[in-house]
Formats: sequence, structure tokens, C-alpha cells
Amino acid sequence: MRRAAALLVAFAFVVPACGGGASAGERIGVRTYVETIKPLAKEGGRVVIEGVRPGLSDLVNGRITGETFRSQAKGWRGELEQVRVGFAAAKIPDKLARAAQLFDTSLRGYVAAIDAFVAASFSVGEPLKTAIKSAVPLAERADKTYDEATAILEKERKRVGLADSYKL
Repeated sequence: MRRAAALLVAFAFVVPACGGGASAGERIGVRTYVETIKPLAKEGGRVVIEGVRPGLSDLVNGRITGETFRSQAKGWRGELEQVRVGFAAAKIPDKLARAAQLFDTSLRGYVAAIDAFVAASFSVGEPLKTAIKSAVPLAERADKTYDEATAILEKERKRVGLADSYKL
């Protein structure tokens, strides 16, 4: 009898950890969603890390003009908008509706930050630095919102038993 009870207890902990509490349909839905948005998330990250951040540094340090920055920013803005549209086009599993909403809010926030940086780029010297500093919280808020969405996705990924390779 004790052996049967031990097996039931072990089963209660192991099966949910392996996605046993999720249906095959839920697992497929989450997997498909992640497979759709993962390359988009990488592209969005690339735009921010390889484009926006160095571009801001170049602008502040006088390596590029405001005009050059604005030209580059137009491309970054377009790329992030394409990423946002791609996220929105993904089939969203019911339990990830909040994450999808947060991803959308985050991507809109990054675009708003770019717009604020563009507005700042019309200034020079200390006014430029002040304007950029006042726009940074928009980007930070977008980062925080993205992290919230990722946390929800990660929790659901684990619940349905998907491997770590499905992390964003």
C-alpha cells in the first residue's frame, strides 16, 4: 500500500513537470506560438542592440549627425514595426493572451522610444543629452514590459512541458 501511495505522490509531481497537466493541443499551440515569434524576437533584439543603442552613442558622441541618426532611426522603426506585426499575426494560445498583449505594448514602446530619440536628435550638445535622458524611460519601460511577457511565456512553456530550446 505504501508503494502505491509513493507512486501516486511521485506521479503527482513528475507528470505536471513534464507537461502532463497540459493537453497535446495546448503543447502544440505553445510550441507553434514560440516557433513563430522566436525569430521575430531575435530580430527585434538585434535592432535594439546593434542599431538603436550604438546609434544613440554615436549621436551623443558626435560621430554621426542628427540627420544621419534620423535616417537610421527610420529603418529601425520600420523593422520594429514589422516585428510587431509578425508577433500580432501569430496564433495566440488562450493562456498566452496576456503575454501577447504585453509583447505588443513593449514593441509599441520601443517604437515610441525611437520617436523620442528622433525628436531629441534635432538638438545638439547638452540639450541633446538632456532630451535623450528624458526619452530613456520609454525604452526602459518597453524592456520591463517585454520581460513581463517573456516571464508569462516561460511559465506556460514549462507548464506544457516544452524543452528549454523553446525559450525566447
